[in-house]
Amino acid sequence: RTLSYAIDYQFWQLKPVGYHLTNVLCHVLSTCLVFLLIRTFRQHNILAALTALLFAVHPLHVEAGTWLSGRRDVLSAFFVLLSLFGYIMSRNAERSSPRIIRMLWYVISITACCLGLLSKASAVVLPVLLVLYDSTFGVPSKSTLRARVLHVMRSVGYYVPFAGITAGFLWIFISTSQASGVARPVYHGGSGLTTFFTMVRVFAEYVYQFVVPTNLSLTYGIRIISTPWGSLFLGAALTLIGMA
Repeated sequence: RTLSYAIDYQFWQLKPVGYHLTNVLCHVLSTCLVFLLIRTFRQHNILAALTALLFAVHPLHVEAGTWLSGRRDVLSAFFVLLSLFGYIMSRNAERSSPRIIRMLWYVISITACCLGLLSKASAVVLPVLLVLYDSTFGVPSKSTLRARVLHVMRSVGYYVPFAGITAGFLWIFISTSQASGVARPVYHGGSGLTTFFTMVRVFAEYVYQFVVPTNLSLTYGIRIISTPWGSLFLGAALTLIGMA
């Protein structure tokens, strides 16, 4: 993110318009990748176009797109999507394309993974996305659960570089954050259990904002949930369980 700001500064100095254009460009590129991904999943151009359109204009993305400090969000989103697309292309081309093409896509995927992690720590979910892809769209739609598990197990070698890079990044990120005082080794809610209850509510709030994007803000206050018996936690938990 800091490097992208430095490049912007060389062109625009302190004029905000240039920084906003970079954010918009990142979002446009991510939208294109969403289209390509959905078309790869379903082989349906109209579905892919509608999904990409929803991604492009959804009000939730205004927060990251117009907030210049949200550069980390649009950058990490682009690199995570690019990494996922590169991985899929390398796997789909496994038999039909020359080895050099497969390796090129795989290198692009790993490189994008590194850049995504350097943009924002939330890119650590990428290895999980790869497993989810292989267990769903990476096998025939009528495959049994056993077949899906076996396919994922046979693909472990593909995951190792991503998992290793992610683990190394997390170790460096946590170590430097704690050493510098940016991150304190304490739970946000006072305990691990309270933090868990609170985050269930937060994730459910994300779902609500996706469906009904109202009262949007750059930052949100977090109401601590200390018990599982309240309506806030139970409603959130039931929502997430229903989605799962």
